[in-house]
Amino acid sequence: MTGSVRRGVAVLAAAAAVAVTGQTVATAATQSAQYANDRFAVCLSNCYQRAYGGVAWTSRNATISGTVYDFDSAAYATVSFETFRGSKKIGTQTRTSEHLSKSYRFVMAGSPDRVRVQICYTGIGDAKDCSEQQNVIRN
Repeated sequence: MTGSVRRGVAVLAAAAAVAVTGQTVATAATQSAQYANDRFAVCLSNCYQRAYGGVAWTSRNATISGTVYDFDSAAYATVSFETFRGSKKIGTQTRTSEHLSKSYRFVMAGSPDRVRVQICYTGIGDAKDCSEQQNVIRN
Protein backbone atom coordinates (compact mmCIF):
# COMPACT_ATOMS: atom_id res chain seq x y z
CA MET A 1 0.00 0.00 0.00
CA THR A 2 1.06 3.49 -0.67
CA GLY A 3 1.17 6.14 2.06
CA SER A 4 -1.97 7.93 0.84
CA VAL A 5 -3.95 4.67 0.67
CA ARG A 6 -2.88 3.78 4.22
CA ARG A 7 -3.94 7.22 5.41
CA GLY A 8 -7.29 6.80 3.61
CA VAL A 9 -7.87 3.41 5.27
CA ALA A 10 -6.91 4.88 8.66
CA VAL A 11 -9.34 7.79 8.17
CA LEU A 12 -12.16 5.39 7.22
CA ALA A 13 -11.41 3.19 10.24
CA ALA A 14 -11.44 6.22 12.54
CA ALA A 15 -14.76 7.43 11.07
CA ALA A 16 -16.29 3.98 11.57
CA ALA A 17 -15.07 3.91 15.19
CA VAL A 18 -16.61 7.34 15.83
CA ALA A 19 -19.92 6.20 14.31
CA VAL A 20 -20.00 3.04 16.44
CA THR A 21 -18.98 4.96 19.59
CA GLY A 22 -21.66 7.58 18.96
CA GLN A 23 -24.27 4.86 18.56
CA THR A 24 -23.13 3.17 21.78
CA VAL A 25 -23.30 6.45 23.70
CA ALA A 26 -26.79 7.16 22.34
CA THR A 27 -27.95 3.66 23.31
CA ALA A 28 -26.50 4.02 26.83
CA ALA A 29 -28.21 7.40 27.25
CA THR A 30 -31.55 5.88 26.22
CA GLN A 31 -31.17 2.96 28.64
CA SER A 32 -30.51 5.26 31.60
CA ALA A 33 -33.17 7.82 30.68
CA GLN A 34 -34.74 9.61 33.60
CA TYR A 35 -38.49 9.79 34.01
CA ALA A 36 -40.60 12.41 35.72
CA ASN A 37 -40.77 11.94 39.50
CA ASP A 38 -44.20 11.33 41.01
CA ARG A 39 -45.88 12.10 44.35
CA PHE A 40 -48.43 10.13 46.34
CA ALA A 41 -50.69 10.69 49.34
CA VAL A 42 -52.90 8.03 50.93
CA CYS A 43 -55.14 8.55 53.92
CA LEU A 44 -57.91 6.81 55.80
CA SER A 45 -61.20 8.69 56.15
CA ASN A 46 -60.18 10.40 59.42
CA CYS A 47 -56.59 10.94 58.23
CA TYR A 48 -55.20 9.87 61.63
CA GLN A 49 -53.23 7.36 59.55
CA ARG A 50 -51.65 8.65 56.36
CA ALA A 51 -48.58 8.46 54.17
CA TYR A 52 -47.02 11.01 51.84
CA GLY A 53 -44.04 10.69 49.60
CA GLY A 54 -42.59 10.39 46.15
CA VAL A 55 -41.25 7.97 43.58
CA ALA A 56 -38.08 8.71 41.61
CA TRP A 57 -37.95 6.54 38.48
CA THR A 58 -35.15 5.18 36.34
CA SER A 59 -35.44 2.48 33.69
CA ARG A 60 -34.34 -0.13 36.24
CA ASN A 61 -35.52 1.10 39.68
CA ALA A 62 -38.08 3.04 41.63
CA THR A 63 -36.72 4.92 44.66
CA ILE A 64 -39.54 5.46 47.13
CA SER A 65 -39.31 7.95 49.98
CA GLY A 66 -41.71 9.63 52.34
CA THR A 67 -43.30 9.47 55.78
CA VAL A 68 -46.03 7.32 57.33
CA TYR A 69 -48.03 8.88 60.18
CA ASP A 70 -50.15 7.32 62.94
CA PHE A 71 -51.90 9.70 65.35
CA ASP A 72 -54.07 7.10 67.12
CA SER A 73 -52.67 5.87 70.45
CA ALA A 74 -54.57 2.57 70.21
CA ALA A 75 -53.49 1.61 66.70
CA TYR A 76 -50.70 1.42 64.19
CA ALA A 77 -50.51 2.26 60.50
CA THR A 78 -48.80 0.25 57.77
CA VAL A 79 -48.22 1.62 54.28
CA SER A 80 -47.61 -1.00 51.58
CA PHE A 81 -45.88 -0.59 48.23
CA GLU A 82 -46.31 -3.16 45.49
CA THR A 83 -44.30 -2.76 42.26
CA PHE A 84 -45.38 -4.01 38.86
CA ARG A 85 -43.85 -4.39 35.41
CA GLY A 86 -46.87 -4.46 33.15
CA SER A 87 -49.41 -6.66 34.92
CA LYS A 88 -46.75 -8.77 36.69
CA LYS A 89 -46.17 -8.03 40.39
CA ILE A 90 -42.43 -7.90 41.05
CA GLY A 91 -42.03 -6.70 44.62
CA THR A 92 -43.60 -5.64 47.92
CA GLN A 93 -42.33 -3.47 50.78
CA THR A 94 -44.12 -2.20 53.90
CA ARG A 95 -43.37 0.47 56.49
CA THR A 96 -45.16 0.71 59.85
CA SER A 97 -45.61 3.56 62.30
CA GLU A 98 -46.94 3.09 65.81
CA HIS A 99 -48.18 6.29 67.52
CA LEU A 100 -45.80 8.62 65.67
CA SER A 101 -44.29 9.38 62.28
CA LYS A 102 -41.66 7.31 60.53
CA SER A 103 -39.65 8.32 57.48
CA TYR A 104 -38.50 5.84 54.86
CA ARG A 105 -36.40 5.62 51.71
CA PHE A 106 -35.73 2.44 49.75
CA VAL A 107 -35.20 1.15 46.20
CA MET A 108 -37.45 -1.31 44.40
CA ALA A 109 -35.56 -3.02 41.55
CA GLY A 110 -36.74 -5.06 38.57
CA SER A 111 -37.63 -2.27 36.10
CA PRO A 112 -41.00 -1.39 37.64
CA ASP A 113 -43.40 0.85 35.73
CA ARG A 114 -46.07 1.13 38.43
CA VAL A 115 -46.21 1.31 42.23
CA ARG A 116 -49.45 0.59 44.08
CA VAL A 117 -49.66 2.38 47.45
CA GLN A 118 -52.14 1.71 50.26
CA ILE A 119 -52.25 2.49 53.98
CA CYS A 120 -53.98 0.25 56.52
CA TYR A 121 -54.91 0.82 60.15
CA THR A 122 -54.80 -1.98 62.70
CA GLY A 123 -56.47 -1.24 66.02
CA ILE A 124 -57.62 -2.98 69.19
CA GLY A 125 -58.59 -6.60 68.64
CA ASP A 126 -56.89 -6.50 65.22
CA ALA A 127 -59.66 -4.32 63.77
CA LYS A 128 -58.45 -3.33 60.31
CA ASP A 129 -59.36 -0.63 57.81
CA CYS A 130 -57.55 0.24 54.58
CA SER A 131 -57.50 3.22 52.25
CA GLU A 132 -58.23 3.10 48.56
CA GLN A 133 -55.25 1.92 46.54
CA GLN A 134 -53.33 4.56 44.62
CA ASN A 135 -51.39 3.67 41.49
CA VAL A 136 -48.28 5.72 40.72
CA ILE A 137 -47.35 5.18 37.08
CA ARG A 138 -43.99 5.88 35.42
CA ASN A 139 -44.30 8.16 32.39
